Amino acid sequence: MNLDRTESGINTECKAGAIVGAFGFLYAAQPQDKTKTDAGYPPGIGIKNSLITLGVINFVGMLFTFLVPEPKGKSLEELSGENEVGK
Repeated sequence: MNLDRTESGINTECKAGAIVGAFGFLYAAQPQDKTKTDAGYPPGIGIKNSLITLGVINFVGMLFTFLVPEPKGKSLEELSGENEVGK
C-alpha cells in the first residue's frame, strides 16, 4: 500500500470537508428573518442554532473516534492483510 497516496487522499477529503463546512455555516448562520439576512443569502437557521448543530456534529464525531479499534502496534499493511500471499 502506498502510504503517500493514502495520506494525500485523506488530506484532500479533509480540505473539501472544511470548505463545505465553512460555506455551509455561512448560509446556515443567516438570521431566520428574511429582512435581516445579508444581501444575496437566503434565510438560515440563525447563529445560535447553527453553533448548536456544529457542536452536536463534533460530539458525534468524537464518539465515533472511540469506535475505531486500536491497532496494537500493527502496521497498516498488517491490518489490511495486503502482504498476505495467495489471497
